Amino acid sequence: QTGLFSAILSAFLVVSWSDLQSDPTQSTSEALAAISQQLVLLSSGQPMDRSSAYQVPNFVPPWWAVTVNCLWFTALFISLLTAVLAMLLKEWLSAYSDRVALVPLERVKQRQMRFDGVIKWNVPAIVSLLPLAIHIAVFLFLTGLVVLSWTVSISLATLMTVLLLVGFFLYTASATIPLILL
Repeated sequence: QTGLFSAILSAFLVVSWSDLQSDPTQSTSEALAAISQQLVLLSSGQPMDRSSAYQVPNFVPPWWAVTVNCLWFTALFISLLTAVLAMLLKEWLSAYSDRVALVPLERVKQRQMRFDGVIKWNVPAIVSLLPLAIHIAVFLFLTGLVVLSWTVSISLATLMTVLLLVGFFLYTASATIPLILL
C-alpha cells in the first residue's frame, strides 16, 4: 500500500516540480522582445541607455507551487519512512519468532529475552503508529491537491475542498467515536 501511494505521489511530484522552476520559453521570449526593442532604437538612431539593457528577471515560484510541493514532498518522505520502518519491524518480528535453541528451557529464555527487547523498544507502539503516519501522508497529499485545484477552477476547488472536509470529518469521527463509547 505504501509503495503504491509513493509511486502515485512521485508521478504528481514529477509534474509539479516544473512549477518551481522558471519557464525557459518565457525567458527566451522576454529576451527576444528586449533585443527587438533595442534594435528598433538603434535603427532609428536614438541613443540607447545602459539602463534599458535587458536584465534577466529573478524567478520567484508562485506561492501555491511552493505550498503544493512542500506538502507533497513531506507526504512522500513520510510514506517512504513508513515503508522502511515497516520492513525493519517485519524483520525484527520474524527474528522474534525464529526458534534457535533446541532445548525447551533455552528456547523459553530466548523468547523472554526477545519479548523484553520488544517491550523495551516500544515495538507495539511503533507498529500502531505506522498506519497513522500513512494517514497523515494521504491527508497532506489531498491538501496539496486542494491547493492546486484552487489555481485551476473555483468549482473544482470547491468540490475538492468539500470532499476533503467531509473525508476528514468521517475519518475523525470513525477514530474518536469508538474511544468515546468505550
